[in-house]
Amino acid sequence: MESKKYVLDRFEGSFAVLEDIETRENISIDMEHIPPGADAGDVMLKTDDGFMVDRAATEERKKRVDSLFNKIKRNV
Repeated sequence: MESKKYVLDRFEGSFAVLEDIETRENISIDMEHIPPGADAGDVMLKTDDGFMVDRAATEERKKRVDSLFNKIKRNV
């Protein structure tokens, strides 16, 4: 079974808000379930053991966002 993927959207008090990559729905989870060092924009995998950061998917996502941002800047 493939792990469910989320993007860590933001922190609100003692909760982390994650956005489901497929459905774009938000969920709030207690910060104790977020791995140390995780930051907004990180791709998170939900596994049987909890959440983990998917570093490769995070890097790919950041490159894609940077590319889109640069295209916008060139067209302004």
